[in-house]
Amino acid sequence: TALSEYFADASLGWAVNLDGEIYRSIDGGVTWTLQYQQPSSSFSTVWFADAYEGWALGYAAVVHTLDGGAHWTALPPPAGGARLNSAIFLDRNRAWGVGTASEIVITQDGWQSSTVQKVRERDHMLESVAFTDAQTGFAVGEQGRIYSTGDGGAHWIPRSSGAMDTFYLDFADAQHGWASLDRGIVARTTNGGAQEANVEVQGFNRYGFVADVSFADRLRGWATGTFTDVGMIAGTVDGGLNWEVQYSRPFLFIQCLAAAD
Repeated sequence: TALSEYFADASLGWAVNLDGEIYRSIDGGVTWTLQYQQPSSSFSTVWFADAYEGWALGYAAVVHTLDGGAHWTALPPPAGGARLNSAIFLDRNRAWGVGTASEIVITQDGWQSSTVQKVRERDHMLESVAFTDAQTGFAVGEQGRIYSTGDGGAHWIPRSSGAMDTFYLDFADAQHGWASLDRGIVARTTNGGAQEANVEVQGFNRYGFVADVSFADRLRGWATGTFTDVGMIAGTVDGGLNWEVQYSRPFLFIQCLAAAD
């Protein structure tokens, strides 16, 4: 199961999985070729600055390429041996990753080195992180935890703590964001996370869960996940207020998606 994918353009892209494998596609995802495998590692995020330089990282591992993935070099693992579930890159130097024990790891030099930032609570899993600029960011995790920062991660403020696990989040800008939750729900904010409103996604209901969410702009977006062994994709054209199922298939677990436009 691929956990992350990144496309440099409409044709060229990469995908990674928990088996420590990196795949490349040159035909828009129609076919994939294995480029690299590190059996002792698991990769949860892949990102490229251009068609040549990229990173893959995950559970206590970071690898780097300068030739489009033909060759990969191991970099120092995330600070503290963090097992990263997700990471977000601002550019080829600055990135943040979140892990399994409240770790938020930051690098300023393309993962040549990194440091750990801790949120107030400990020993819970953080699933995803997003930054709208170098200062403004959000992290989400189990039991509905949402944290925000306005100083590049030096300090994190708890925004929500509920009963539902939060899996992934996406922001169109510093004010408009969405998070995928358990029980078939997407949480939406229009004021930078100061307040959130939960919306039930049509077709998922309380027995399903939304695994990922991706928006092209403030209005148009998609959510994916599973309901009783049926994989589904739902779309919205009003910023997540209303959703409509666009695709479904039995026994298909759809883990992630990305909107190019």
